[in-house]
Amino acid sequence: MASQYSLADYDSDEERAKYPQVPEDNLASAALFCVNMLESKNINYALFGGFAIRLLGGKRDTRNVDILFQGNIKDIWSIVETQHRLVIPSSRLTTDILKVLVHTGPGYDSCDVQVPVAVTLIESGYRGSPKSLATNRLLSSVDTIAGHRPIYVLGVFDIINVKLAAFMHDRLDKDKEDLLFLMRKYPEKVCTRIKDLDQEAATIFMDSLPDDVRPELTEEIFNFKIHGVTPMSHREYFGSP
Repeated sequence: MASQYSLADYDSDEERAKYPQVPEDNLASAALFCVNMLESKNINYALFGGFAIRLLGGKRDTRNVDILFQGNIKDIWSIVETQHRLVIPSSRLTTDILKVLVHTGPGYDSCDVQVPVAVTLIESGYRGSPKSLATNRLLSSVDTIAGHRPIYVLGVFDIINVKLAAFMHDRLDKDKEDLLFLMRKYPEKVCTRIKDLDQEAATIFMDSLPDDVRPELTEEIFNFKIHGVTPMSHREYFGSP
């Protein structure tokens, strides 16, 4: 059975001070444990936060894992309660988000360092993410001590949309950094579906960029050449001349 932690007493800053860095092997172990748990119950999932962006080539350090699942949070509770590697909240909140801690390291897996990794399980549809995940995710892989393991991440465009919503709500530098990376590395993902973005969130993000960065990013996105796409037709979206 899972052990428990108190939501009232849990302090993420204290956890950060105790474990300043979370090795990538531990993040991978926690992610794989949770996705295997979901897959064993035939629940579709997709990683979408900072760790997912690292799997897509990002370099920003992260210390937790975010996973969308297609299902009901009540069903997830009944699953996590039986897992001895998990530490779960001692009380249930009426939300579609559940934060668990996954034991990693000696005694639990092949990682060298023992660290509890925070994993947030969130119902699909969160902040504009697609409700159906089976057709809106891509197969990536994660490096482990045992070799490469397949794992699903949310499609790049949908990660961008979720990150735009997060930045509009919280204005965090880490979300801005992730958005800049994704838009620069995958401009075609934005260009081909730019009118599907949340216009308000996209405008707030673009307006937040320094004067020397905004034109560069706009040029990279709008001048990306794809057959059948006329980037000039999208210039009005961000109010570009």
